[in-house]
Amino acid sequence: FPSILRDPKSRSHGLPTIRPSRACVRGPTGTPTHALTRAPMISMYPTRDTPDLEAPMPPAAQDDRKTIRKLKKTVKELQQEVRALRAGPKLRTASVPQNPSIEVRDSGVHGKGVFATADLPRGVTLIEYVGEVLSWKKAQQRHPHNPAEPNHTFFFHVDDKHVIDAAVGGNDARWINHACAPNCEADEVEGRIFIKTLKKIKAGQELFYDYGLIIDEPLTKKLKAEYACRCGAKRCRGMMLAAKD
Repeated sequence: FPSILRDPKSRSHGLPTIRPSRACVRGPTGTPTHALTRAPMISMYPTRDTPDLEAPMPPAAQDDRKTIRKLKKTVKELQQEVRALRAGPKLRTASVPQNPSIEVRDSGVHGKGVFATADLPRGVTLIEYVGEVLSWKKAQQRHPHNPAEPNHTFFFHVDDKHVIDAAVGGNDARWINHACAPNCEADEVEGRIFIKTLKKIKAGQELFYDYGLIIDEPLTKKLKAEYACRCGAKRCRGMMLAAKD
């Protein structure tokens, strides 16, 4: 991102400034005085040369004002980006400890998975889905994480403005695989995502939740193949995408 460089002694913060027409000078006695001779003078009495302050602004001046407003907006956006870069990524750390009875192993469904190391009861919070909190715009700029697998990401939708990217600062929750008949669910509470058990899970079983991916495109055979599901459930819908109504 471009940065704004400025003189540390300057108070203008790197922006164009309009200096006052009154120049402070020293008088004969050393007392500060203001030299007003350079300032334009406007008479109190109307004359031919008195400007009409109520006259409409010429088109060129209106365009200049629009340009100045756009520049101010651009500078403000750049300053916000600079502050964000200086502050570093907005990482969300877990508000609850990870359940000690789960661990990451190789999965027979896809890549890595998360498994229970002890019997787990129903309705237990196992782990929070954490990572870097992004806007949707930044998430789209960052996608894909791996060009070889463009449809595989660690993005988790929070709301219309925020996404959690578990590829940055994420924990074991990012390895939980999808299943059409899941034994867990993802529960959103005040902008945080928690993985909870839907049923009793025996030691050694893999944890799953339904991704329910939503894509604003026509559901074609090609799209189904790109998001194919390998969970093997009896009622597997054959894809990780949410069923169309």
